[in-house]
Formats: sequence, structure tokens, C-alpha cells
Amino acid sequence: MKLRFLLVLTAVMATVGFAGCELQTDADADGGNTTTDVTTTPDGTTDTAGVLDYRYVRVDDLSNITAGQDPGADIDAIILEKASGTDVYADKIEAFQLGVDVGDNIDPTDALNAPDSVINYTDAMPDCNADAGFVSLGGSGYLVAHMGQNIEVGDSVAVIEVGGCDYGGGTAKLETVKVQVSVAAEPDNQYWVTLGEGQGPYLSLSVNSLPPVSN
Repeated sequence: MKLRFLLVLTAVMATVGFAGCELQTDADADGGNTTTDVTTTPDGTTDTAGVLDYRYVRVDDLSNITAGQDPGADIDAIILEKASGTDVYADKIEAFQLGVDVGDNIDPTDALNAPDSVINYTDAMPDCNADAGFVSLGGSGYLVAHMGQNIEVGDSVAVIEVGGCDYGGGTAKLETVKVQVSVAAEPDNQYWVTLGEGQGPYLSLSVNSLPPVSN
């Protein structure tokens, strides 16, 4: 009698163990343990599932003005206007090239952080400091800036330029710039997306589409 009972008990335990293995196998097959791969890029940004983040803004001076005290477009700040209503500023200069090396305002870091030359830039005729707080691109130069958050569809990128503003002695001349965004900082990389061209003092361009770029 004991022998028969032991045989039955052994068979039941084997069946339960086998069923448990099958359940575990089915869970794995259904992807129950699937995770999303998140990696950190060299500049500290992240990409999810191999799709890179747009973090870089390039501003090109199209004015071709090479004469004067501070020739070309005078960039005070670059602002990422998030769809949520938050303003995010450029926090690092990745690349910079002057058209002509003339004038005192040729430090590209003057384009970082919040505007300090054209404070009331959304006014119809804002006041501006035409002597400091901006970088002159020299008529045909450019700069590439890193933004503090990801650039996403629905956001806008604004360039604050010392032009079309009252500097106390008259109105600063408007200059035309071109604005692009990318997933990489190199000036000649293939992923630049053009947002548009225009003049300041407050040039705000909408981000309507961004093609995904895989690493």
C-alpha cells in the first residue's frame, strides 16, 4: 500500500514540476521580461532603443556684412521653447567659426544662457545693449550650441539677435540667420534639419518634424 502511494505521489510531483517549467517557458516566449535599452552618449544625453536625441542648434550668419565695429549677425541667446511652456537655453558651444575676425564681441560663450543684451526681446521695439553680451559671427560665420533638453516636435527654437532694437543711439541693424537642429555636434554632419531663416531680434521657428536617427 505504501509503495503504491509513493508511486502516485511521485507522479503528481513530476507533473507539477513539468507544468511549472512550461509556464516559465511561455512567459519568456511572450516577452514578459522584455526591457527597453537606454544608453548614454558621450555628451551625457541618452538615446532609447538606438534612436538619438536632437540636442544641437546651428546658427549661420547669412548677412555677408564684413565691415563695421561688430560685423554680421550678433547672437545674444538661443532658446528652446518647449511645448510645455518652459524655456531652455544653450549651455555649451560645440563649434564656432567667424566670417571675419573683427570687433570686440567674438566670444561665442556670450550666446549661452538667458538673453542679457536684448532683455525684452518680445516687445515690438525692444531695448538692447549694442556693446556687450553677444557674439558677432562676422558676416558668414556660424556657431553650434548644445541645448539643455531634447529638441522635440511641437517645440520652437528661438534666436535672439541684436538687431531691430533700440540701443540708445538708434536702431540696431537686422541681420539674416539660418537655423538648423541635429543629433550630432559636428558642423558638417549629415543629420542637420533646417528650421528656417529670418531676422531678429526675436526669431522663433517651429519644430514641425524630425526624422528619427539610429546610432
